[in-house]
Amino acid sequence: MKYLFLLLLSMNVYAEDIKLLRVIDADTFIVSAPFLPPPLKPQMPLRLSTVDTPNINRWAKCDRENKLGQSAKSFVEKLIKTSKTNSVKIVGVDKYGRWLGHVYLNGKSLSDILVEKKMARYYYGGKKLSWCN
Repeated sequence: MKYLFLLLLSMNVYAEDIKLLRVIDADTFIVSAPFLPPPLKPQMPLRLSTVDTPNINRWAKCDRENKLGQSAKSFVEKLIKTSKTNSVKIVGVDKYGRWLGHVYLNGKSLSDILVEKKMARYYYGGKKLSWCN
């Protein structure tokens, strides 16, 4: 599996055959990975690179964060359902083994859309700002 990630990173994967299957929260998805060999499941978690959105459910640090996160998740689900095209560009792997990437809906960056709507903040590492204030 480690070598597959290295191969994908070296190719800087940009594939329209990687489909968004499920929204976990506004910056985390389950995506199809049809090129993974059996017995690997042809799905992988993907986290948006360079943004942070509010967490939901048990990962939220307060009720405000959970409400913001649920709203952002619903917004993303609607955007995906109504977009004519979507594509994913894989750019790395995070410390939890999720792919890091960019999602484009109708050619526009989902990360940029979320930041414009104040449902995300750009994040490049370090301490994250609280969504509870």
